[in-house]
Amino acid sequence: MASANPPDWEDSPGAYQFTATLSGGIILKNGVQMGDAGDMFAAFDGDGNVRGVATMLTPPFGPYERTPVFEMQMRSDNNGDILRFKYYDASADIELDIVETYIFTVNEVTGNVENPIEFNLEFVTLKYNNAHSTGIDIDYESNTEISGFQFDVAGVTLTSVSGGDAEANGLSLSFSSTVLGFSVTGSTIPIGSGTLLSLDFEEIIGPTTLEISNVIISGPGGNAIQNSGPGSIIINVPPILFDYNQSTLQAFYIFNMVTLNEIEIDTND
Repeated sequence: MASANPPDWEDSPGAYQFTATLSGGIILKNGVQMGDAGDMFAAFDGDGNVRGVATMLTPPFGPYERTPVFEMQMRSDNNGDILRFKYYDASADIELDIVETYIFTVNEVTGNVENPIEFNLEFVTLKYNNAHSTGIDIDYESNTEISGFQFDVAGVTLTSVSGGDAEANGLSLSFSSTVLGFSVTGSTIPIGSGTLLSLDFEEIIGPTTLEISNVIISGPGGNAIQNSGPGSIIINVPPILFDYNQSTLQAFYIFNMVTLNEIEIDTND
């Protein structure tokens, strides 16, 4: 567990004229409800000023009984202000951005402990796809824009990295044993899912474990985005073709179907 070093987020009740109330909100990380001792949830304006700091509640009733639900007074001098949110995860000692924003409305009350508003931490999931003896695709699913990424590759010798939504959206790609994706022009990969990029490597023979680790993904503001996967995968490739001798004496047969262990073979086998 990381040593907690909480941010200095402080509410300023007298600094703004109007309030709006979040009577109940929950924080989700890839669908999992967050909230441990020391965690914090706060609202900010576009200049980074604190516009409210939430209190963590534990309702004694309702569908969210004994789970963390947040209550917050949000502050502004104007209707229409766009407020953004951050979450401090004490167990990881990290500040995280929230996907959703709020358009300030004077005296508005939203959510409650029985029907809370959902707030989602920015999150990216990586997966393997289309593995073969000389390459593999890295797919992604993201609820936020991606402006850059890096990860280490072990188990294979990379020969190139290319394609996918990274290249299509203007990110530059480079590699050694570490793959980098970045933009010097502010280009980003939009919210969504697809193929992030393709890895090409020297041909492998027999089952090989490919592992991707130390994944870092960043958003447009340079903030770190929480992520999961893809971890490791065993790539199974066809065996080396066996040697054979072909006789000059031949006969021809037509097979309607061939099965091995009661499994029908495919035309690509």
